[in-house]
Amino acid sequence: MVSALGGEAGSLPTYAWDIGLYSLTDAVQYSGIPMSTVSRWLDPRPEGVRDDLVTFDEFVTLLFVRQLRKNVRLKDIREAEKDLQARTGHRHPFVHETLWVAGHDVMVRVSDSSDAFLSANRRGQLAMTGVLEAQRVELPNLVADVRGQLGYDDGRVTVWRPVERIAARPAVQFGLTCVDGTRLTTRTIFEIAEAGDKPASIARLFEVTETDVARAIAWERRLAA
Repeated sequence: MVSALGGEAGSLPTYAWDIGLYSLTDAVQYSGIPMSTVSRWLDPRPEGVRDDLVTFDEFVTLLFVRQLRKNVRLKDIREAEKDLQARTGHRHPFVHETLWVAGHDVMVRVSDSSDAFLSANRRGQLAMTGVLEAQRVELPNLVADVRGQLGYDDGRVTVWRPVERIAARPAVQFGLTCVDGTRLTTRTIFEIAEAGDKPASIARLFEVTETDVARAIAWERRLAA
């Protein structure tokens, strides 16, 4: 990983969502998803896409996949994604859409004013009103109890916050976790601390709080565990 692409999410170039930011190992460490699941979900990759890198949108989708797998088969999640791709035109619809989960199905509302639902993983099978009670599940809430907290801007995910004051944005330091609101990576803080510097000294050096330094070190230790 090298220097940043650009500024904060508001000035993010549109192509930044689709460039490879994370190695497969980074994606596994950050998401807590087994390598076997990551590999199965990403295979096959679209033509021209590097097999050894994961984009920010793919990473967010993996967080969603991990949570959905508690009730839904990976095969059905893939079918739901294909259906939603066709309906929305989004390559990574889980990054954009508010979805519903009902039993073993991934549901979408036919329209904002309708009580009818379509099962995305059953090729658009209509669920009759009153027969199926769908639970609305927004993406930030889906992953809150897993590894992170997602933030939205204009209807799409722009930031992942795995712990308080630690954030990953695709246009800041190539998606590495940083102290929120800065370009200071948690990895940099951790490496300096491992070399023997005290948290107070690191905080003064980078003009952040000692609490932020402690959170960054704790996060990196969690990744290494």
